[in-house]
Amino acid sequence: MAYYSAQPDQSPAFEDEELALKLQFEEVGNYSQNSKGKYVRGFPPDTEVAYKNLQDELSQHLMFIEDRKPAQSIGAAVDSDSTAIARLAAQEVQSYEDRQFAVGTVDGNPEEYESAPFLCDSNTDASVREWMLTAVESQLAGLALDFSDEETEAGPSRSYAQRQADTLDKLAKEVQCVCCREGLSSGLAITVPCGDKYCPDCLKQLFILATNNETRMPVRCHTQPIPLALISKNLSGLEIDAFKLAELDFSTESRIYYSNRDCNRFIPPQQLDPGTNNVICEHCHRITCGICNNGHHGGK
Repeated sequence: MAYYSAQPDQSPAFEDEELALKLQFEEVGNYSQNSKGKYVRGFPPDTEVAYKNLQDELSQHLMFIEDRKPAQSIGAAVDSDSTAIARLAAQEVQSYEDRQFAVGTVDGNPEEYESAPFLCDSNTDASVREWMLTAVESQLAGLALDFSDEETEAGPSRSYAQRQADTLDKLAKEVQCVCCREGLSSGLAITVPCGDKYCPDCLKQLFILATNNETRMPVRCHTQPIPLALISKNLSGLEIDAFKLAELDFSTESRIYYSNRDCNRFIPPQQLDPGTNNVICEHCHRITCGICNNGHHGGK
């Protein structure tokens, strides 16, 4: 009788493995039935003990396969829906960070915002935020891993289990952020054009600082500009808009700002009315003359 040895790396289809184990289990059971009563009770021969141990081992492995089936099914479902899961999680994080950004922009009366009841204290809130960011970054990192080489090779397509093993192997490799020197998974690190690797938090901070500091624009590393697209998924919609406006501001030669000094926002040239050269601020609603940079006045 041939002994069946289960392989550790199997595809989600367990039918062949399960059938082989069941047939072997049945064969061992038949042997036990036929040999019953042919030895002294309490003193079974070595062959009987060996077959009993084999029967127990086969039974345990059958239970393992039954437990493995739903786990692989869930994993395959998550794999097929990973894009949608990551998109929804990213939207949750963006909504959260938009809210935090709005809190920081409240002028003069913070009680106006803080009057709403909080569901958790600041420590819990920070923990939730950290968990959300970690979950989204991990999910997006898994999506970003390149399986194109494996998927386009000649031969049968790779199974979910094989791709899952490759993903875990890539995520297990650790690199160091050139900014904070902290170690992180290679799947979470962001590689900039010069080849250096940043953690998402440090690279995001570079773009936030550049929004308010012209000397840091364009964001660069070793003199090579870093595209916004590399970090955009880690920025909120408001942060992206603020960066793009600052980028336009710092690259404009003849800059115009709203006449209201309390506002003093940059006026993109395309917003000027071509007939009057005036523009109305959508924030403070003051009219500014695009020629003299003062408030609205009669004449030209």
